[in-house]
Amino acid sequence: MDLLSREECLAILELSPDADQYKIENRYTMLVKRYRGLTDSVSREKMEKISLAYNILTGRYVEPEPQDPRLETMVFGKSRRQWRNIWHYSRIPFLLGLVGAIILGYFLYTIITNKPPDFQIAFVGNFGRYGNVEKNVEDYIIEMFPDFESVEVLTLPMDLSSIDDPQTAETEDTIPTADGNLYNYMMKMLTMIAGDSYEIFVCDRLVFDRYAREGAFDDITELYASWRSELPDQVKPLRRRIDVENDERPIAIDPADNFDLSLPILGLDVTALNLTPGLGIYGDTQILTIGIRASAREEAVQFLKNWMLDSARMHERQAEHETAMAAESAD
Repeated sequence: MDLLSREECLAILELSPDADQYKIENRYTMLVKRYRGLTDSVSREKMEKISLAYNILTGRYVEPEPQDPRLETMVFGKSRRQWRNIWHYSRIPFLLGLVGAIILGYFLYTIITNKPPDFQIAFVGNFGRYGNVEKNVEDYIIEMFPDFESVEVLTLPMDLSSIDDPQTAETEDTIPTADGNLYNYMMKMLTMIAGDSYEIFVCDRLVFDRYAREGAFDDITELYASWRSELPDQVKPLRRRIDVENDERPIAIDPADNFDLSLPILGLDVTALNLTPGLGIYGDTQILTIGIRASAREEAVQFLKNWMLDSARMHERQAEHETAMAAESAD
């Protein structure tokens, strides 16, 4: 397109060839007011010429880009030019939406395909540990159940002696408040009892006494009766009353409960058998239980019995661990 000359622009604005910038501005303002609001084709065409002349005279004119006829091709009801404009102004929201959709899709996929572990075991109490306990336990369980694809091993180092030990309470006027870490462990234990399907809990005495009363462990009275002739003499059954309403602290256990045959057996004391050091777990007391919500209860029953009958192997492993610890100490 050939630009209009200065003389042609001034003629459109109805100005003389010697008009200065001031006159151009005033004339343009007057003409805009004259044609503003008029919608007929003649007035619109006149206003376009006036604007073009004014922009050329004032240096505001921008040469339009050459029109590509391919942009007028229709695609899905819109021209390519329209699609280009839509992409230009909408690409960021579109890309953000796409990323959000991908994240949401991945989240839903993980929920749908996330398979829970085949077996869960928790060591809860004042236990020490040596080596890779999780791997030791996982390998031992998978050796027993080769079809298992995943085993979850959890350790909660809860020392309840400050709040549940009767001897501690007798020497203090008030029961100490649990520290932050212990409180978190106790909340985790409550969550596990209420919602998780742990097959086996290995507890110390204070943890067992607290949570047995709250109904966290399954009744294994019949199991113990069927196993009794096979189990080592060191395995001692523990009978407990279930009383979730009683909130006395410290936990008061009546020794006579163990001789009350009307009470359920909720745990087996294997402290004298000393099983857990064979897997790298050390504690003064060791009590085996089955979780009240165990999803693989049949396997839990089998594991519990096999583990107690495997004490000789556990003692061999314990000796290996202690030899390794002595060597590390010497270094």
